[in-house]
Amino acid sequence: MVSKTRALRELSYRDASAQDHERFHAEANSETNDRGACILLSADVENALDGALVQVMSPYIERDELFREQGPLSTFARKASMAYALRITGQVTHNNLRIIRHVRNAFAHSKIPIEFDTPEVAAMCADLRMVDPTEQGIDTTKGHEGLLPRSLFRLVCSHTSFLLYKYSLGPLIQFPTSALYSEHGSWPTYDLYLQRQPLP
Repeated sequence: MVSKTRALRELSYRDASAQDHERFHAEANSETNDRGACILLSADVENALDGALVQVMSPYIERDELFREQGPLSTFARKASMAYALRITGQVTHNNLRIIRHVRNAFAHSKIPIEFDTPEVAAMCADLRMVDPTEQGIDTTKGHEGLLPRSLFRLVCSHTSFLLYKYSLGPLIQFPTSALYSEHGSWPTYDLYLQRQPLP
């Protein structure tokens, strides 16, 4: 019999369906409170990051060992670092993830009321860089000017989530090493994979 505490904890690790993602986005976009909106938007980015990491690493390791409790990928910071190390994300997205994480932490742990217009929060959001989700994830600074901090944060989170979810849909492709140099009778025993281009 699973304890109530354990059952509640398991909710954090349950995979989301396409319908769950739709409901998540709707909830985040309709949230009027800045603290709630930030936490929801950031959680969606982290969930998308999980999916991209699993896509690349699933042939090699048990998922539960990675993400649960004290696992090596149990925090947002560790996930972002691993995604950068595995070339899932490039420098722009990596920096955006760092900012999103810091802003999320401020909203989650602040003992005083804060908003996106709070000077310290707005200053961090101003460093976010827009990534166009319709053009192969190209980094762009267009459309940044004049956006309020909450609007910029929401757009960057939404675009980043979309690109990470899209990345997670593409399979790692394994191919035989014999296809490289047929004239060689034996090739070192490596497993070779093709991987998508990283996000910017």
